[in-house]
Amino acid sequence: PFQFSDKELLELQDPATLAEAEILREMGELSFEILEPRLRAMKCTKEDLFGAMSVCHSRCFHFGEEVEHFAVPAVDMANHSLEPNSFVKFMMEPSQGTQAASEVGDFTEPLISFELQAGDDGIQAGEEITISYGNWPNDLFLLFFGFCPENNQHDSVVISQNYEQLVKSVVLLAMEEEDLKLEDIEALEEDLLSRLLEVLGDAPTRLAVLEEGIDASLNNALGVLFSKDSNLKVLSNFTTLQPTDVLKWRCESILAQMPTSLKEDLAILEDCLLNAQDLSPSMKMAIEYRIKKKQLLSNAINCM
Repeated sequence: PFQFSDKELLELQDPATLAEAEILREMGELSFEILEPRLRAMKCTKEDLFGAMSVCHSRCFHFGEEVEHFAVPAVDMANHSLEPNSFVKFMMEPSQGTQAASEVGDFTEPLISFELQAGDDGIQAGEEITISYGNWPNDLFLLFFGFCPENNQHDSVVISQNYEQLVKSVVLLAMEEEDLKLEDIEALEEDLLSRLLEVLGDAPTRLAVLEEGIDASLNNALGVLFSKDSNLKVLSNFTTLQPTDVLKWRCESILAQMPTSLKEDLAILEDCLLNAQDLSPSMKMAIEYRIKKKQLLSNAINCM
């Protein structure tokens, strides 16, 4: 988010991404406060620090439970591709265990090297070497790598950041649709949340809709909330809502929060291209980014 001006950042329009960008910016400001005396001695500015942080986010490889950062010269110059011709291979020490690094590459034991290897089809002379940065949605590519891959089939839109937000949305919709008068909303929400944690045993974040449907965490959570099992049944006691009603409402709510519609965004982009209007790279990326998010949300609504 450091490469974007405040105006450009707001053009992303996606509430979840804007919230994450704000957290990263706050972390940057806090880092500057802590490091300011040392930076001043080095004659470095806040912009220099933010630039260095951007380089670390986009260039370093992340590995291990404690998220160690590795700077690997030359290998870090490889661009991302959805169909890479190379891959990264970690060689590990036995003491480090067998922590999976599947989002970045494969590894074998024992850390003696960090290798860039050609894929099965090899690499032709003059061909660009590419690797996969991981199967991330566009918001994580944008926030941590500074770009959005074209035709990213792994893109998604966050419907709820966590179980608590999902439960609040379900209860709120039930009250609106059914005109219910619940005397103790907080108690009901706590009951539903505790049931989710008891049955599913974890608390994932970023519950999202995908190109092909909804992610497993969101699907499992809705399955518990709307269960017809007598031991779990709570919502069906006071509402006829279905999981698709909640998903459609959340998608429509997110779209309604965005200042422009999908149709307007497509017209804005087309007009800029036809009239050769200058758009900064960040502004163009922001418009293309929100178009893809709105397409995902619209497709999800149309499928329900």
